[in-house]
Amino acid sequence: MIVEGESRPAHAPADSLGERLAAAFEKYHTFGYRPAADAWAGEDGGGLRVLTPRRALAWFSFPTDATRFTFH
Repeated sequence: MIVEGESRPAHAPADSLGERLAAAFEKYHTFGYRPAADAWAGEDGGGLRVLTPRRALAWFSFPTDATRFTFH
């Protein structure tokens, strides 16, 4: 899948979405990645982004079944 669009920084307050994100990343603890709930609370969101898509291209068997999606 390829997605074109606008990406902008977001943030996740530690006491709500930050807690849920940290819990979701528990599966990566064995790889040494243990983000705290406040990892996404900074001004730049710690790398957390919101993507507003304009176009997307998806496929199962490229190029025979490629499908283009346009978002308005």
